[in-house]
Amino acid sequence: MIATHEGDYSKDPSRQTIAAPLNNPQAVAQDLGKLVGREVPTVNFQGWTVDSAGVCKVGDVRAAHWHLRNNNGKQISVLSIPATAIKSEEGYSDYEFTVDGHAIAGFLRKDGVNCVVCDPSFSQQDAVDLREQLKRT
Repeated sequence: MIATHEGDYSKDPSRQTIAAPLNNPQAVAQDLGKLVGREVPTVNFQGWTVDSAGVCKVGDVRAAHWHLRNNNGKQISVLSIPATAIKSEEGYSDYEFTVDGHAIAGFLRKDGVNCVVCDPSFSQQDAVDLREQLKRT
């Protein structure tokens, strides 16, 4: 997930782009959902602009990927991968952790795992706050 967030995702040969305008979060979520074959949350964070959205590989699975930037130049990615890609305990739905300084927070909904992956300048609480906003969509 971190490699996807930090990488030059525009050069990923497996990447599929969408037709929806990036300033229409509902249409972007619908297009991404059609490409991955599952529900994808609508990403509409106050103060954030979507730089790109598409489908790419995260490990061996296809993921819906939103890349966003705020007015301060900070960046985040929102990834939605199939729930079958992770092993989870029954009843497990929310998670948060830090890897190599990147705060990550996410949740399981229906057949997808939805993650917010942050730049190292974010705290774990920042990631959790973004996850909570995402869950409301």
